[in-house]
Amino acid sequence: MATTVTLTISSVNKPPPFARGLPITLDCDADTTVADVKQLVATKFPKFYAARQKLTKKGDKANLDDSKKIAEVVGPQGGELQVKDLGPQISWRTVFLIEYAGPIVIHPLVYHFPRLWYGQDVQHSDLQKLVYAMTLIHFIKRELETLFVHRFSHGTMPFRNVFKNSAHYHLLSGLALAYDVYRPKFSATSPYIRGTIRDNKNFLWLCIAIWAFAELANLHTHLTLRALRPPGTRVRAIPYGFGFSFLSCPNYFFETLAWAVISVMTGSVAAGVFTVVATAQMAVWALKKHRNYKKEFGKEYPRGRYAMIPPRSLIPIPPGLLFLQPCLANAGNFGCSNGGTFAVETPLSVYGYDHLPPLTDISSRLLLAALAVVPYVAASPGSLDKVREDGKAMDKIVHVTGADKFCMIMPRDAHTNIGDSEHPGGMKSYCSRAGRYSSEQGELHDEFWSDVAFKKGKGKNGGRFAQLTGCIRPEHLDRLNPDDSGGQYDSSGGDGGRGNPEGSKCLGYNHYVELVEPAGPRACIRCCDDPADCPTDKDTQGCPKVIPGNYFDCD
Repeated sequence: MATTVTLTISSVNKPPPFARGLPITLDCDADTTVADVKQLVATKFPKFYAARQKLTKKGDKANLDDSKKIAEVVGPQGGELQVKDLGPQISWRTVFLIEYAGPIVIHPLVYHFPRLWYGQDVQHSDLQKLVYAMTLIHFIKRELETLFVHRFSHGTMPFRNVFKNSAHYHLLSGLALAYDVYRPKFSATSPYIRGTIRDNKNFLWLCIAIWAFAELANLHTHLTLRALRPPGTRVRAIPYGFGFSFLSCPNYFFETLAWAVISVMTGSVAAGVFTVVATAQMAVWALKKHRNYKKEFGKEYPRGRYAMIPPRSLIPIPPGLLFLQPCLANAGNFGCSNGGTFAVETPLSVYGYDHLPPLTDISSRLLLAALAVVPYVAASPGSLDKVREDGKAMDKIVHVTGADKFCMIMPRDAHTNIGDSEHPGGMKSYCSRAGRYSSEQGELHDEFWSDVAFKKGKGKNGGRFAQLTGCIRPEHLDRLNPDDSGGQYDSSGGDGGRGNPEGSKCLGYNHYVELVEPAGPRACIRCCDDPADCPTDKDTQGCPKVIPGNYFDCD
């Protein structure tokens, strides 16, 4: 008979008007989660939807994890939880769409209707045309990323935040930037533009090239982060590859670089203010994420990474770029205006910059400094190799986030015994339909498991684990031989403890161990933080010894 847990739900403060019936009593079973309790409360009070609730233990302000089982929170005898009204909520995705829509609407209104804003027509310069196109492309890209790339770790935020968040984009990068950059000062007939570096096509094309690189690099890092989080989960994993060699948040670095280019190429005060404010905010986010990475992954997290911007000591500025000193261009070489106390005799052509206009403007000096930073972040030692490696890594990643959301290692070739597959290139990830997130991975039949049990918990030393155990139908995967007694895959065994397959890992955890026993017919997989919970030295003893759990009498 299932154990019943009696739960009392009371309000932290005065109950909201739509939940006057609090406190209430609920009878739950032992497997009921915090998320389930929120749904039960919402059933009683429909306006008190789950995203609006914060559940805590009585007298404790810590928010309870939705995945926690109630029996683990209050004990098998039941107890009391308190609920707090978080106020009206709005999805993060909706907020992002509203934020980025502002500049997309505002810039065309200012650009195409100058008489409404300046009382006169404006003959737009090449600079203004480019900034207009670059700004629209940037925010349209952000809208598309919001719809098709980003996977949010939190579903909603307070509705009031939409006004604060939108003001940042609508006012600073929308109205202020558009009004400043499209005004007559930046027009084709303005002395601020005519005959200056901002009217020089080489300079403008250089700006476009760096900006385009930054935007594409930013997109690439977003795609890398997306690949680490299976759909519908909050799984976190360590990112590797392009941009991540020395930075935890290269996406913020590339975003900063893109806006710095617009600031430098225009000299606009509004662009500069937005760049500074945006960079400061991204720095706050980056520092928080950097700390969380190190806290969650500990020694597994690569040493030597910085949060968002590399230190000056690591930026490889070539000697020929020392014109960042107060020097003036002179016949391809550089002499100083400080009485000749400093001189650089290396022509810029040695470094590939022989087609630039005279660099008498501070903006061009800053731009070429950015050129020196870009190779550091994009092609730092080992990063290109890591990109190639990661291109193959998706087919040796496992994850366990639910009975219907998982990936496991299986033989790559048809009708192969598990033991015979244990060689480089002989193994590959196969995932459930809901758990598959890369074309590199195979897909398991919906009927692969005849019975399966999913379990999460804490191991011997308090480390987290998640596992699947149960009976399989090997005939539903042609990679298996039904008569094969099976074998083991893992992340920490094999030659030198490098894993089998080598380099395989479980998303969100430090280790994993998996056994597939077609003749059983059973299988099991456990992902864990503590290697003691994922033993790799019992591979001949079978699933129940390696991963205790429910096997439904598979025989």
